[in-house]
Amino acid sequence: MIDNVTFGGFVRTLRKEKQMTQLELAKILNLSDKTISKWEQGKAFPDIAVWEALAEALDVTVAELFAGEKLPKEEGKVSAAVFEDGIAVAANEVRQKKKRYRGLLMIMAALLVVVAGLGIGKSLKERFGEHGCNYS
Repeated sequence: MIDNVTFGGFVRTLRKEKQMTQLELAKILNLSDKTISKWEQGKAFPDIAVWEALAEALDVTVAELFAGEKLPKEEGKVSAAVFEDGIAVAANEVRQKKKRYRGLLMIMAALLVVVAGLGIGKSLKERFGEHGCNYS
């Protein structure tokens, strides 16, 4: 596994070769330029879901990102393809988990609204009685 500093230097080199700013790369990936800066300084590592898009933006393979260097085209084509398939599967799993958590959050929000509504209804019932306001 590549370390943060080597990875960050490789990303910086590739980005500069493409004459791209951190902000431009960040926009392509739907991230902040501060995130790219943290990668390049070796202070952070990208989420696995970003690797495929990052590789595409920098015109390298995911295997090359993982290695921290450009690989000879003939060397390891099969292993690179298998590796990239594994990354794609892992990224898809991350996306699926996010969808599940989003659904769970929506259900919890709906339950909160129902419980709050019941509490307000009970409070109004206690204040005004069974039949609502009596103005007589």
